[in-house]
Amino acid sequence: LRASDDWSGGLRIGTESQPEVEHVIILNLKFDGQWPDYTEDSEGDDGINIRNGSHHVWVHHCSFTNWIDGAIDAKADAGFPIPHHITISKSYFTKTHQPLAVAINYLTFARNHCIDVTKRCVQLNLRGRGHMVNNVVEDWRAASIVAPKDGAQLLVDHNLFKPGPDCDTVGTQTRKDT
Repeated sequence: LRASDDWSGGLRIGTESQPEVEHVIILNLKFDGQWPDYTEDSEGDDGINIRNGSHHVWVHHCSFTNWIDGAIDAKADAGFPIPHHITISKSYFTKTHQPLAVAINYLTFARNHCIDVTKRCVQLNLRGRGHMVNNVVEDWRAASIVAPKDGAQLLVDHNLFKPGPDCDTVGTQTRKDT
């Protein structure tokens, strides 16, 4: 699946007119944002948008490349519940500004490979809870590669982190409040 020439597009799960889509499996798809410089941040469309209370969504064995905003984004518009029970597994993220920025509850991010990304391999927001396990994250550029915020709780275990040569961080920082 490729973005259009104006870099819009992507797969949408749950909209204002059709919220709370459930039991979706996305399997063996390639998402190409076709953006020439993925290190720029933009509010462009994401590869997959999960919205408005959609739940039990499984993204498995997919690949994402050249996205300027995020490969997968999940959140709720005003007046809708947040998405929940989302699993991303055995997928590949490369040349992407941020692979995953989500405001959801019950995220599982397992056995994925993130390489050559700008920042935030996983950003979990708004008191969401999740588990990041058995992933390889390498060659990233920004200091914040895992970023739970706004009261989110993310259990991060058994992952391999290898910063890129242009990374602006030295060592590891953890925040006890997250």
